[in-house]
Parts: sequence; C-alpha cells; structure tokens
Amino acid sequence: MQRVWPRRAASALALGLAACGQNTGNGAPNAAQSSAGTGGENAGIAGARPGGGGSVSTGGEGPDNTAGVAGSGASVAGGAGGAAGAGGAGGAGGTPATAAGGASGNGGLAGSSGAAGACKPSTGKALQFDGTLVDLMSGDLGADLPPGDQPRTIELWAKFLGAQSWKAEGSILETGLEQPPKGGGSRVFGLDLSGYSGTTAEFGPYTSGYSDNNHPNGVYVPNIPQTGWLHLAWSYSGNHGELSFTVDGAQYPVITMAGKPTLNFTTGIVTLAASQTFGTAGWSGVMDELRLWSVARSPEQIKSTMHVLLKGTEPGLVAYYPFNEGSGSFTDDVKLAAGHRLTSCTAAGPACPAANVKDPTWVDSDIPGTFSCAP
Repeated sequence: MQRVWPRRAASALALGLAACGQNTGNGAPNAAQSSAGTGGENAGIAGARPGGGGSVSTGGEGPDNTAGVAGSGASVAGGAGGAAGAGGAGGAGGTPATAAGGASGNGGLAGSSGAAGACKPSTGKALQFDGTLVDLMSGDLGADLPPGDQPRTIELWAKFLGAQSWKAEGSILETGLEQPPKGGGSRVFGLDLSGYSGTTAEFGPYTSGYSDNNHPNGVYVPNIPQTGWLHLAWSYSGNHGELSFTVDGAQYPVITMAGKPTLNFTTGIVTLAASQTFGTAGWSGVMDELRLWSVARSPEQIKSTMHVLLKGTEPGLVAYYPFNEGSGSFTDDVKLAAGHRLTSCTAAGPACPAANVKDPTWVDSDIPGTFSCAP
C-alpha cells in the first residue's frame, strides 16, 4: 500500500546565480550629467526539490548616481535555500562625465531552506490471494524474528471477499515452521479461520499446541460482515506470558491449554496466505499493511496505530510490508533489511512448502478510514 512513503526526504541542492547588469550613459555635449547605472539583476535561485522550484526576482534599476535595488530570491518548501547572487556592475559615466555612474546593485538574497518531503497518507497497493490454488509468498527473516519463548506480535489488514474467504483452516499469515514430529510443539504463530455463520465470524489464531482455536472452539466475533476489511492482530508477551487476539482493536478471549504457555517459535520463517504445515492452498482474500514485531503489542497500542503509516524505525518493529511495489513477484520490508524480502515460491524449499501455480495479484488498496503518517 502506498502509504505512500517516499519516506525519504530528498535533499535538493540550491544554487545562487549572478547576472551582471551594465549600461553606458550617453551624456549630452558640455552637459553636467551622467546616466544611471543599471541595478544588479541577480537573484538567489530558489531551493528546489522534486515537485517544484522557487520564484526569482531581478534587481530594479537605480536612479541617477544611486545604487541599484537588490534582487531577491525565494524558495519553496522541500529544498535548501539558494545562495546569494553577486552584485550587478555599476553603470558607466556620462560623456563628458561629470558624475560617477550608478553604484553596483546588491546581490540577490538567499532563498530560505525548504522543508523535508512528507509522507503521503495513502495505502496504495495490496496483494490478493486466490485460496483455491498455491499462490503464496514466503521468506526467512532469520534471527531478526527471534526463536524460542519470545514476545511476538503479528498484525495486518485483511479483506474478506465472501464465503470463500472464511474457509476453515485457511491460513492468512503464519510465522515459524513445525519440526518433526509435527503438531503440538507450539513452534508457529499464525492467523487462520474456523468458519462463518449468520453474521458471526469464527477466527482461529494458533500456536500449533498451546492455543489453536479450531472449530467449534474458535474465537467467535459477532456482527462481522462476510465481505470487507478487518484489522487482525495476534500477540504473545513471551516468557510464559499472555496471549492476545484483537479484531479492529477490540480484544477477544482465546482457548488455551491448562497452565502457563511455553512457546518455542522457529526462527525467521514468514508465510503469506498459506501454512507451512496445514495447507498450501490457503486463504482467499486481500491483505495490506503487514507488521511483524519482536514485542507484545497491547490492544490499545494496536488500535492507536492501525490507521497510521509507520516509518519503519519504531522500537520492536522487525519488518513492515505496505505492499507498495504494485507489480512483480516479491515484496520488501520498508527498511530494506537484508534477508527480509518475501517472494513467490518458484519451487519447494526451506521457506516454501510448495511451488506456486501462479503469483498473487497486485490490486489497489481500499482500506476504509483515514490514514495518517507516523510523527
């Protein structure tokens, strides 16, 4: 989504330009007069940045025997100020000369420094997955997504397209990888569905062990439309701590085993719209604004930023995928961190449970509500 960040402020160079003015007076024979020197015609060139430039004014003409008026320069927001222009040359004396020509005009004033480029609060693009065939994306973030009984939060916007989006065991997002013997080891942390009935959605956030929320023991959320966008988040505080599942910032209770959890996450693996273990023809829908954290985010924190485009430097943020590429077979973390690229699976491998039949589809994001940019 284009959230859109250029997010890098382009620093434009600003220049000062000097243009010398000169005029020769033609004094009348035997007259005691001189012609005026032309004023300096120098203006500071405006600071420039992508999208605009500044205005320039030239020096005015000085009256007889006085200095030319100073030029001035202005800059628009975005670039650095222009340097001062050099003074214009003085006018030559009359013939016969009885007084000096006009003095040199002053240099143009420097343009003021422009402001940095700004985030554009738009969600831009998103990724749509089929759900009836393999069209997943995956990657391995390595130790940046810590293993073991560590804090973690996964969150994203998900658009449901109808009954096909609510297929039970259709994984929307999964981190981690089951190890033999598979099942029960709490090695993964994922979001999937357990069904939909009437106007009640049944979600299945899972760890593959301590908390799995499968039908008929899913997380029931009433008054959920069968189509449309929802913000989903699944969080763990680490160190035998607490689990938290939220829909649009509201927390709902989850089913767990007895006692305190001991999760044992696998390092690094991220899978979109499928599971490494529970089904590669996974979820049918659109996703945007994917965020992976190495900290537990509270429901209040999640709600406060679910309509905010992040900078990518927030504490505990491991990776942030706004899906703004709009084409191609990969998506990058906004920080462009080494190893954080997620790609379509061309063959089964360490991070790919199966080869894709097709790539997911790039679409325009239409998440409801007004987005703002992180300060």
